[in-house]
Amino acid sequence: MSVKTAICGLIICLGCTSLLSAQGVEPAFTVNAMKIKLSADKSTLASKDPVTIRYTLTNTSKVEIPTAELYWIVDREDGKPVADAPEGARRKEARRAARSMNVVVSLGAGDSKTVEETLSKLYVMDEPGVYIVSAEMGFNDEIKTHFVKSNPLRITITQ
Repeated sequence: MSVKTAICGLIICLGCTSLLSAQGVEPAFTVNAMKIKLSADKSTLASKDPVTIRYTLTNTSKVEIPTAELYWIVDREDGKPVADAPEGARRKEARRAARSMNVVVSLGAGDSKTVEETLSKLYVMDEPGVYIVSAEMGFNDEIKTHFVKSNPLRITITQ
C-alpha cells in the first residue's frame, strides 16, 4: 500500500467519523475505546520485596467490549534480559498452546476494572536496576483485533 493510499484511507475514515458525529450518530467504538493505566504504591523496592503493579482497564466506548488477557512487557533500562519466573513461563506456554486470545473480562460502556498483579511471580525481578514495565491487551470489534498499550512504569530495585 502506498503512503498516498494510506493517507487517503485515513482521511476518508476521519471524514466518515466526523460526518456521523455531526449527524448525532456516534460510532460504536474506535481504536482508542480501551485504556490501560499502570500504577504502583512504590516505584523503588528492595530486591527481596514483591513487585506488585495495579492496572486499570477503562472502556471509553458506548458499547460492551470483551477484552483478552493482558500481556506484560518487562525490560531493563540497561538492556539486560529479564527472565521468566516459573509462573510466567507456565502462562506463556498455556497461551501458545491455546493459539488464541482468551477473553478475560467484558467491560460495559464506560466501565472500569482495577486488578493487582505480582510481577515478581511472573518475571525474575530481584537483580538491582531499573525495570520498565508496560502492558498490552487485545480487544475485538466486528472487523479485527486491536491492541492497546499502557503507560510505561519505572520500577527501581535496590539491594
